[in-house]
Amino acid sequence: MRRSIGEVLCPLSVREKECLALAFDGLTAVQTSQRLECSERTVNYYLSNAMRKLGVDNKLQAVERAVWYGVL
Repeated sequence: MRRSIGEVLCPLSVREKECLALAFDGLTAVQTSQRLECSERTVNYYLSNAMRKLGVDNKLQAVERAVWYGVL
């Protein structure tokens, strides 16, 4: 099974990837929480974890890095 460089360098959970993908589509944390049927706080938790794993400081940078790594 082939894995992207991003999956090797920073393994993101399924939910972290989903939150980043929805952020990429332009959804806010509130809209993402409604789509994933969870709380806004939970979405922000997943985004925060993804940002930490990707080594960035904000959501936009996290989305950019995830795309660059091939995770999204």
